[in-house]
Order: sequence, then C-alpha cells, then structure tokens
Amino acid sequence: MIAGGENDWVEFKSSLRWNVKTEKVDKHIESAIIKSLSAFMNARGGTLFIGINDDGEAVGIETDYNTFQKKPNRDGFMLKLSSMISQNLGRQSHKFIITEIHTLNGRDVCRITVKPGNRPVYIKEQGKEAFYIRAGASSVPLSMSEAHEYMNSRWPLGR
Repeated sequence: MIAGGENDWVEFKSSLRWNVKTEKVDKHIESAIIKSLSAFMNARGGTLFIGINDDGEAVGIETDYNTFQKKPNRDGFMLKLSSMISQNLGRQSHKFIITEIHTLNGRDVCRITVKPGNRPVYIKEQGKEAFYIRAGASSVPLSMSEAHEYMNSRWPLGR
C-alpha cells in the first residue's frame, strides 16, 4: 500500500505533531492529521500512515514519542491521537477509526484505517466549521454550497 503512494485512499504524514524544520511541537501538523481523517470519513474511507514521508519512506514516529512527558512511548502516542480525535471529530468518530502501530524498517509507523462515516464530519478552523473531502492525494475544503451538494449525494435524505 505504501509503495503505491498517496491517492484517494492513502495519505502519508511524517509526524503527528513534531515539526522537523522548527524542531518544535506544531499545532498545524496536528490539524493536518484531523483534516485527513475527516476527509476520509466524509468520502469513501482510506488509510493514513503517520511516520511515512511524502516519498514513502519510513521516518518513524519516535520524535513524537519524545513530546509526551508522562508517557514518551507508543502508549503516549495512542493516547494523544485518541484525544485529538475525540476533541476534534467527536467521540462517536472512534467507531470508524482503527489505529495500529507497526515496525517498518526499524521504525514505528502508525497506520490509521478510516471507514466512511455515516454522517458529515465537520472540524473547527479558526472558530469556523469546515468540511473536507478527499480529492486525489489531498484533503480539500468545500465551500458551503459545494458541501451542501456533496452531502446530498453522499448521504441522501430518507435513507
């Protein structure tokens, strides 16, 4: 799956929250993870790999581990990810998300399998709600009118 690269159903992120350029925790990186998860739930599902760079190389999530003071390990990573999902997508979203950590080329990589959601999933951005879908290898926001049209085709009323 990784060798096939990013597409409508596969996305790579190098980290959950660590910015390698600034060498700091970065909320924008966390936000990108949430956008990807919501886009998969709003579309046909997909798989998000954390710890894989854009070239499909395993860079690992060990730098993320070091950002957790109480549990700098897999458990701390999973707790943070679960908290991010609950706070940004809602606790009910967990039933559509399966999270696993695997070792690939000596590095820990997180594989998140996302099932299509049974209702629209919105996220908060700068105090406003946003609606994302997958389009090719990226998560894209829809305008209100685009989102309305998309939702009517994805979740028809009276089902």
